[in-house]
Amino acid sequence: MAATKETRFAQAVAERDRELVKDGREAVGLSVGVPKRQANKPVQPKDELDNLMDQLDALDI
Repeated sequence: MAATKETRFAQAVAERDRELVKDGREAVGLSVGVPKRQANKPVQPKDELDNLMDQLDALDI
């Protein structure tokens, strides 16, 4: 089963927290996140590349 974007993000947050704790620092959980790279970009319809990437994401490999 392919992981969802939310699941992958949660895994990344958990991994970051584990590494912070290993280094003697405090885990930050979701209080510190990754900002969207293109937050101010207007929403546009998906193109062929978007569709291809969605299909690749959907593969269970």
